[in-house]
Amino acid sequence: MTLYYVRKGGNDGNDGLSAALAHAWLTIDHAANVVAAGDTVHIGAGVYRELVTMDTAGVAGSLISFLGDVTGAQTGDAGPVIVTCWNDESSYAAARAAALELNQKEFVVWKDVIFIGGTSAAPPVICTGAGNVAMEGCVFQRCVFVIGMNTASDATLIFRLNLSTTPATLGPQIIQCIFVGGGVEVFVTNNAVAHVNAKMSMDSCILIGGCHGASQSLFHVTRGDAGQLYSHGGFAVRNCTSLGGYDAIYDRYNKNLTHVSYCDNTLFYSCYRVHNMSSSATGAWVFRDCIPIGVASGLIGGTAVIKNTQSSPVLLGCMLDLIYMTNYGWSPYRAFEPISIAALAATFGLNQSNDNVPTADLYGDSFAGSLLPSSVWYGYFDGSDAAATDPNAKWNAPEGACDTDYTTWATISTTGSDVLNYMKAEGSNAPARTGTITQVRARVYSSTGAGPSTLRTRIYTDALAETLATIDQVSATLVWSAWTVLAVPAAGWTWATVAALEFKAWREAGANSCTLAHIQIEVTCGAGGNGGAVNSRNRPAKEIGTPHTGVNAMHFTGAGWHDLLIPVNAVATTVTVYGRFDGNYGGASKPQMIAMNIPGVADQTATMTAAANTWQQITVNFTPSAQGICRVRLKSRDTSGNGLTIFDDLRRA
Repeated sequence: MTLYYVRKGGNDGNDGLSAALAHAWLTIDHAANVVAAGDTVHIGAGVYRELVTMDTAGVAGSLISFLGDVTGAQTGDAGPVIVTCWNDESSYAAARAAALELNQKEFVVWKDVIFIGGTSAAPPVICTGAGNVAMEGCVFQRCVFVIGMNTASDATLIFRLNLSTTPATLGPQIIQCIFVGGGVEVFVTNNAVAHVNAKMSMDSCILIGGCHGASQSLFHVTRGDAGQLYSHGGFAVRNCTSLGGYDAIYDRYNKNLTHVSYCDNTLFYSCYRVHNMSSSATGAWVFRDCIPIGVASGLIGGTAVIKNTQSSPVLLGCMLDLIYMTNYGWSPYRAFEPISIAALAATFGLNQSNDNVPTADLYGDSFAGSLLPSSVWYGYFDGSDAAATDPNAKWNAPEGACDTDYTTWATISTTGSDVLNYMKAEGSNAPARTGTITQVRARVYSSTGAGPSTLRTRIYTDALAETLATIDQVSATLVWSAWTVLAVPAAGWTWATVAALEFKAWREAGANSCTLAHIQIEVTCGAGGNGGAVNSRNRPAKEIGTPHTGVNAMHFTGAGWHDLLIPVNAVATTVTVYGRFDGNYGGASKPQMIAMNIPGVADQTATMTAAANTWQQITVNFTPSAQGICRVRLKSRDTSGNGLTIFDDLRRA
């Protein structure tokens, strides 16, 4: 296993064995011609105007790695590493079709490299060839892919698997990458023998799409034809954000029910359609915990399954805080960081299913301790205590009202009441979870014909002990009712109470039959989670109940932090703040104040030591080497998700 080095200013006639210019290579393609399984290539910052062609594959346990040295720790050259198809950006004409040709070589890793596309022949990263290769062990992490000139494929990264068989370990893995103009495209051909598990995943990525072509997608599977018997499956898209594009997920002719494909915890913003699948397809994509916003032509095409996927008017802000960046060269917000809407008790993302929770966001920041319990959980009646029943046999398919599928429903044409001709079901899919519940709402997805009729749905606690809400819906077509707040049970809300909720539904009046497809539950339950490719941090809210002085302070519910910009001079400086946390605060790590980016001085941290429900002043002292702007971070490190942390009276002296 050998370490090699590529730097601008190197020479391909060198041995490549050291970062010194007398040894480093000049081109990445030369390195790709020389390396063997187990070797690593460190690439110094710079613009590499070349086509890199992989000539050698790694093997399981001995990968070939190409690592962009953006920090300069290995080569001494810090900055972006760019492989581009352009020899001269001023000429408006690219010189090459692609920046990287994978050449069906497996067990190769690329990290921290920007690939810029070229002519219309191909996207920036391609994989050509007629072989049947699973691209096992092929990894792209923290890379950026930029579409070229009128690229016919509408993608920026192409894998060609063809008839490949299931890999022994993992297929291609795309992690924490950004795609500009088009996403990942996978070419597969008909397998006449058996279904294939591609074991391929795309995790914590962002697509900034456009409208170049109908196949422009976050993830696109191109198959041989609609008449195939067997096909590839086992694809996974997780924790991603798709901005624009056409069909965000395209897998039109999937017939693989053996290896289901999943899309989890992903935001789709302003696309034509979330998923395109032919009605003749028999394979499955399952969408769990996703958010479609501004979808032009429906959520799903074909046979895909929807679980816990909501449409939500989420504010997607702070993609670039231009004012801070322009004036200070630094911003308290990071690129693509969304903002939670604290006033609505909503966060960016749902993340209500524990089995789909990611471990890290696009920046590699951990979700642990801040993701669950979410501030808002969405669920539905699922008949987990007692399935939908129809005592008077007047309803058709009552089970269709208690599942995740909006396209199956129960219908009735007979007038009823809460004692006659009603449908009843017991139990919701609420999880066993800790966290204080502050509000529960419900809404109904139904239609009542053009007459119209009235569908009445009444929600109760367990054993019909208490009536919590009655929802009347009148609509000629299937639509959601308005959200209705459920009354608080006499014993208060618990997760067990939500899990045991019951309902009755009946046709109250009118001449037409009624259809009930879904009853959704929303639980507001404290601080929390965020999703998509970037973790939107928990932000502070106004505190008026327990300020230190005056009438206002700021508080966090659960873990979170907020930065303030503080001008400083080259003199001794003291920054103080009062902090307080309540008895629900969890974990041994107490709240902090951190002074950061101090000119000429290391970061300074002050940590609270006082007991719960006690105000304490904490202090940092420093002397900047020059005038400038530092930032002061106020941080709650609560691990319970319910602890209240208050900060007040921040002062600089």
